[in-house]
Amino acid sequence: MFNITGLSWKRLAGMVMLHVLLNSLGILVALSLIEGAIAGPLAVAVVFAINGISAFTLMSVIKRRYRKHNAILTRIFDAMPDVVLAKDYDGNFVFCNETVASLYGAKPEDMVGKDDFHFTGNREQADFFLENVQAVMNRNQIEQVYEDSTDTETGEARHFQSLKIPFRDINGDPKIFVLAKDITDITKLKVEADRNKKRLQQVLDLSQEGLWEWNAKTNQVLHNHQWELITGVQGSDCSFAEFESCILVEDRSKVRQALQMLVERNLPYSIEFRMKRPDGKIIWVWDRGKVAEFDEAGQPLWLVGIVQDITEEKLNQEKITHLAYYDQLTGLANRTHLEEEVKVAIEDSRRRDAYNALLFMDLDRFKLLNDSHGHDMGDRLLQEVAKRLTNCVGAGDTIARFGGDEFVVLLTGIDATSEAEAALLAEDTAQAILNSFEMPFQLGEVEYSCSSSVGIAIFSTDDMSLDELLKQADMAMYDAKGAGRNAIRFFDPEMQTAAYSRAVLEADLKRDLNAGKLELYYQPQINSGGQIVGVEALLRWPHDDLGMVPPAEFIPIAESSGLILSLGDWILKTACLQLSEWAKDPILSKLVLSINVSPVQLHAKGFVRSVISALEESGAPADKLKIEITESMLVRNMDECICKMLNLKKYGVLFSLDDFGTGYSSLFYLKEMPLDQLKIDQSFVRDILIDPNDAAIAEMIVALGKTLGLSVIAEGVETEAQRVRLQQLGCHAYQGYLFARPMPLKDFALFTRSFNRGTGQQALLDDAVAFVA
Repeated sequence: MFNITGLSWKRLAGMVMLHVLLNSLGILVALSLIEGAIAGPLAVAVVFAINGISAFTLMSVIKRRYRKHNAILTRIFDAMPDVVLAKDYDGNFVFCNETVASLYGAKPEDMVGKDDFHFTGNREQADFFLENVQAVMNRNQIEQVYEDSTDTETGEARHFQSLKIPFRDINGDPKIFVLAKDITDITKLKVEADRNKKRLQQVLDLSQEGLWEWNAKTNQVLHNHQWELITGVQGSDCSFAEFESCILVEDRSKVRQALQMLVERNLPYSIEFRMKRPDGKIIWVWDRGKVAEFDEAGQPLWLVGIVQDITEEKLNQEKITHLAYYDQLTGLANRTHLEEEVKVAIEDSRRRDAYNALLFMDLDRFKLLNDSHGHDMGDRLLQEVAKRLTNCVGAGDTIARFGGDEFVVLLTGIDATSEAEAALLAEDTAQAILNSFEMPFQLGEVEYSCSSSVGIAIFSTDDMSLDELLKQADMAMYDAKGAGRNAIRFFDPEMQTAAYSRAVLEADLKRDLNAGKLELYYQPQINSGGQIVGVEALLRWPHDDLGMVPPAEFIPIAESSGLILSLGDWILKTACLQLSEWAKDPILSKLVLSINVSPVQLHAKGFVRSVISALEESGAPADKLKIEITESMLVRNMDECICKMLNLKKYGVLFSLDDFGTGYSSLFYLKEMPLDQLKIDQSFVRDILIDPNDAAIAEMIVALGKTLGLSVIAEGVETEAQRVRLQQLGCHAYQGYLFARPMPLKDFALFTRSFNRGTGQQALLDDAVAFVA
């Protein structure tokens, strides 16, 4: 038995030994708290127990050096960041270090003998602390708890991990020793980490890909919810054996081999195989993975990977293998191939949030080559075009012959991150295509020059069907053609708006044509003697909502939609019926009625028969019907056109060459055509007084007409000075606003009678013009 400061070992039975691991020092500290040994102050001994030192030796060290190191130990406690304190049963501080005192805004020596309320003023909190320490003393058991407190100075909530040790001093009075660690920052980090983990898990659950982790040591497989949806295997984890059992027997061997190469040689793991879900459904999956962590021996510890359901893609591939996948003429992808590639490209753009492009192009005036040199020559051109296109695009892009002379280039290799970047790269490709067309194509012995018009549509993550994408590129291509061909245009939403408006207008035109709402307006033609000798019938469309729709707006729609044949037939029949009525009038019966025919109408097989039928059914005099054709109509199948004109000429029908001088007619064919009249285009009349070239062309047309025995009429005459100049050149007749604007039938009849009461131009100015005004 030995004593410390004269006390027997039994008297020290209440001594508490605390063992605290000081990580920063890497040693074991034994704390012995003894109260009342010397004049009642708290005695704290710290003993460093190093390998193998006996308890007896430790106590000897404590006895010898207690007094000497008491001050040192106090400083050590004060330097500790953790809370160190002792309280009596009434909750008064018996001892505390600087850490405790700083939390209460006091000094350690000032806190002895006082309770928490003295410093915090918070009775509820003070009572809670008092009840807590008394409960621990009453249970007389060492407890480790987590507690919250409030910093008196900052008001900040603090979190502590506390070790509470009840003991009795040498007088037998209950005391409690508290060692608490401030874990506020750790708690905050843990809360934030849990929050981040939860958010990450939510993102992973939304992913369309199944994610997995494989513990190579335990063979446990952890995975996300999407993995469960794909494989049908339920539960947050499963064994590798369970996972392998879902793989079809025929595919297990190759999966094992691939995994073995990953584990043993760390080779890339990417494999497609079939799985049988618990519901019996067979699916194709694409599984990829890598080693994420190795153990100390360099062996794989954790493997991570992604699994995707590729069932739909596999089914599509199986279907495609049964299709004719390429165009037989050019060797390019056909429409079916293109459709599949575009679908994949749209989905790929959506998945990678990237921009790609589709180019739609056709060959300018390709039909002219077919008509002039035959379809075999056209096919050879298509083959040569395919070769040049192949040289203009990347290996990963797709070129397809879409039909006829139309080609589509799907650019999926540009991988642009913005629409502007995609547009720039697509335009570079389109320009390379146009540049490649600059060199003539050698088609056997024929050297043929050809240009192209290219429309471009950019697409990314927006939901868009294949038809919509092609329609956009097609509209852009036609815009390029309208810009003069051999051009590049990008799709603009305004094109779609215009196309919609055009479709609505087409439907309205068809409706009003069937309802008989279209009208013919009449513009008189005056000879040099001031007499009305003819009249031109001009189509007008009074729309219920839009008012009078200009012919330049609806005629192109009629031509492109095929309505022009119905319109032309209606004009022809209406004009013939009107001639039949005029034949009964002594004044109007002298007039020749001119009508315009479209190129589509003229080249139609039944054109001659339709004209003769209209004349016969109405009883109209054929020699009072004049058909106006334009030079552009004669470029295609000129011999056929002349033949049709000769057949109608035999019947008595007259012909006028409209807009003469603006087209490409050959003088050789001009003398072959059974014409009766040349018409000077208004573009030459407009500036005839100020532009010597226009005056010279007008004079040449008049001279040519005189040479060929044809009458000459000028359209667009708006001033008396223009009329006088044309008369000086030898022009025979005039038509324009100087005399009258186009007018309805009833107004034209009144105008004609009023005009013919006078004699010549003076009567016109005094009477007729005033009437129209």
